[in-house]
Amino acid sequence: MKIVVISAFPPSKDNLDAPTALPYQILKYAPDDVDIELFYYPGPEKYRSIICRDINNLRLKSTEEIPFKNTIMQKCSHYQAKKRGLPWGVGRYTVDKAITKIINNSNPDYVWIYPHWLIDWIPHITCKKIIVTGPDSAALHYERVIRFGRWDSCNNLLSNIHLLKENINLERKYGMMSIKLHLVGEEDVARYVSLTNKVGQAFFIPHPYYDYVPIKTPIVNKKGKLRIVISGGGNTVYVGDHLSRIVRELVIEARDLTPHYEFLFLGNNYDAYILDLQSAGFTVIQESWVDDFANEIANCQIQIFPIAVGTGTKGKVLHALVSGLLGIGSKFAFENVAGLAGEDYILYQKPEEVAHYLKEIITNRQKYDAVANNGSQKVKVKHSPELVCKLFWDTFAAI
Repeated sequence: MKIVVISAFPPSKDNLDAPTALPYQILKYAPDDVDIELFYYPGPEKYRSIICRDINNLRLKSTEEIPFKNTIMQKCSHYQAKKRGLPWGVGRYTVDKAITKIINNSNPDYVWIYPHWLIDWIPHITCKKIIVTGPDSAALHYERVIRFGRWDSCNNLLSNIHLLKENINLERKYGMMSIKLHLVGEEDVARYVSLTNKVGQAFFIPHPYYDYVPIKTPIVNKKGKLRIVISGGGNTVYVGDHLSRIVRELVIEARDLTPHYEFLFLGNNYDAYILDLQSAGFTVIQESWVDDFANEIANCQIQIFPIAVGTGTKGKVLHALVSGLLGIGSKFAFENVAGLAGEDYILYQKPEEVAHYLKEIITNRQKYDAVANNGSQKVKVKHSPELVCKLFWDTFAAI
């Protein structure tokens, strides 16, 4: 079986300024009898050596970079996408006719396109058996952004309303095509069906966890302070006001918590939160970038996910749980994650509850260590790359 992959991002083991890890995992666990030809747009130059290493680790028949258009042509493409009422990504990842000629001459059995921005490639591909990976419903995403996000200005809100309209247009356009749409969120599939009335065109498969390192010291064995990690960036619409509310309550409860906890922030735009925690007596470490994310969080025991807005499945949540960290987060954090609140992770209804749970952990380490272990075992089984990727590759035979 021959499959051509057209990707807007170079597949890589870790997400590199884009959702690059999902295609890496799916390609890594492709069946032995599948010949894969990969065509991809290059990633940032600063990651070139990492990208080359990761792509070389995959079992691929051939690879080829798709060149970006020059600046003038890019501006023209962006204008044309905007004029058609489609998202900017459609204009950025323009069709390369030389590449489509190579693909068509290769005569693949199937074509896999990642992500949905590459919609304009589909009419140029002669192969009729095509799967497109979302990976989530952008329409649902912007609906939630508008409803739950944090807004600095009316212009920012209006901009996201415009993005919602563009992504509704994009998904409805897919609804008129003879393709299969792969999404990593059950709610995302439901929203897509409601927009297109195409039952059975979109399908959900659980998100695989990525390569991980088991935590070095679990909660019950940790001497001294438990380390809590927060990652991803603190000044985004996705965080909303959740992190500020969590920190505010931690400061109020600092006298009871400072002897037992320290914090590690991975990413940027956390300065105000770090200052507040330090002023209250907490030990805080901050790293803007780490070379090995998996090894870094393996030194922690707990991860907090203050996610106010989200769709699909969050890879960092799976990563934390499978590593053995105790996850504490919102309903959007654990959406589409196999597990039960209270048994496999801690689900807060209000961000202020995080301080309460941290006080409980101090007095009942055995209980919450068991929760962390349960979550790790559940994710290992339900989100294993081998299982998830088999489900994905099996869908090709059903097209």
